[in-house]
Amino acid sequence: MEGDALLVITILDCPECRGLKREAPFCFLNQGIITEFAERCLGVRVRTQETACIVTGASACRVEVTRPA
Repeated sequence: MEGDALLVITILDCPECRGLKREAPFCFLNQGIITEFAERCLGVRVRTQETACIVTGASACRVEVTRPA
């Protein structure tokens, strides 16, 4: 946990982003999987936001998971 995040997920060698270069984060599939798992398997509504992404030059992809206000 960091700050308001319930969970911070770091993906070191993201298969979704590997080899790509873009100006905006690209891990939509990972965010969807995390959101669906939380809602369907745990019964918890969450919001995910990618705060770092390999495609933009970060060393790893980072997804913060929070509860909606």
